[in-house]
Amino acid sequence: MQIREIIGLFIIYSFIGWIVECSVHAVKKRKFVNRGVLGGPACCMYGVYFPVAYIFFGGLVKHLVFLYIACCILFGITEILAAKFLELLYHRRWWDYSSRRFQIDGLTSLYSCLGGGLLGFCSVFWITDDFLWLIRQIPPFIQQILIVVILLIMLVDAVRTYCYVKGLPQRLQRTEPVHNQLLRFSNWLSGVTIRRVEKLIPTVKKEPKDPNSKKIFAHGMNPYKLFWLFFIGAFLGDLIETCFCRISIGYWMSRSSVVWGPFSLVWGVGVLGATAILHNYRDRSNHFIFWFGIFFGGFFEYFCSVFTERMFGRVFWDYRHLPLNLGGRINLLFCLFWGIAAIIWLKGLYPLFSDLIERIPVKLGKALTFLALGFLVVNIGVTSLALGRYEERSKNIPPKTFVAEWLDKTCPDEKLRELYPTMTTMND
Repeated sequence: MQIREIIGLFIIYSFIGWIVECSVHAVKKRKFVNRGVLGGPACCMYGVYFPVAYIFFGGLVKHLVFLYIACCILFGITEILAAKFLELLYHRRWWDYSSRRFQIDGLTSLYSCLGGGLLGFCSVFWITDDFLWLIRQIPPFIQQILIVVILLIMLVDAVRTYCYVKGLPQRLQRTEPVHNQLLRFSNWLSGVTIRRVEKLIPTVKKEPKDPNSKKIFAHGMNPYKLFWLFFIGAFLGDLIETCFCRISIGYWMSRSSVVWGPFSLVWGVGVLGATAILHNYRDRSNHFIFWFGIFFGGFFEYFCSVFTERMFGRVFWDYRHLPLNLGGRINLLFCLFWGIAAIIWLKGLYPLFSDLIERIPVKLGKALTFLALGFLVVNIGVTSLALGRYEERSKNIPPKTFVAEWLDKTCPDEKLRELYPTMTTMND
């Protein structure tokens, strides 16, 4: 699927999501309510959710129950991420499910996940293929023009909404276009934005600032702490998997994701995501955390399996030799391990590491964070280049640049096969 087709799906589903949201609330409120964050007819969260569901879970069309479960989980995660992004951008909460049962921090709820999962199921199983067919009927040149025009309109709309919600209406005036042919559209969009946000503001909660946030390094759940939880989770995950392989198969096997250091990025992102979602619920029962870990871990591992295959054209793990597996991407035994790991992490390890991270002096903590972040970025970049060069060497393509020659010396085939002993091509 080409990039312009993905963008086309984003635009189409943003509009469809806006229609769905407005229709549902029109039935509830018995009046029209613009549910989009933007002034125009678009809910970008749906524009992201539906294409991602199709790209990553299209392979589950023969397993309808698992497809529906995956869509439900993906919708909940998308709704949480969208809410957190808007909260970070505007310092306000745009929706709140706190009054409902079975909700997480008021950002998503069981009922919205079930409804969104059903929509995602229908889009993957029936609708998206038809939309792709329609997009492909449009000449590529016309596609590009439509995409550029629509995205520019959405960008202008987003800038105006941001300025007004931040209480800076004077900036709206500064963004008035000089050209007369755009003046009418700009004035109309300004009016829509102002009316839209003024209706929404009474329901939007402004998050209070924590007075300790600047005195304590990584206080609460901020980006610094999330990064170090990712770093620690990646290290511990690699250590756990390496020891598990030694115990289960009798010899040491590398489980690292990168060429430098013992870091499993899958575990790091999993720990980060689970903590960000459940840190306020770590006092709940072990049963609650265990079942969350099973579903979240299975969903996340399946997602990562598809992502790495599409990104690198390689299979990094395959569970087809184990019973109760789903396409070789996940299996019941390891899902149970995710559930146990969630309990151990949230009940025991997270409070300990959180306290240790907050004890770091502020200036030292920020400096260490940027150093560690730079190291990981370079590490991931070199790993990606090394895997790309590994693919070229398999096709007998000689090095054409200094970087390719350096990769041949520092990351030869023997080292990569040792680092990724279970890696195979998608055709194997």
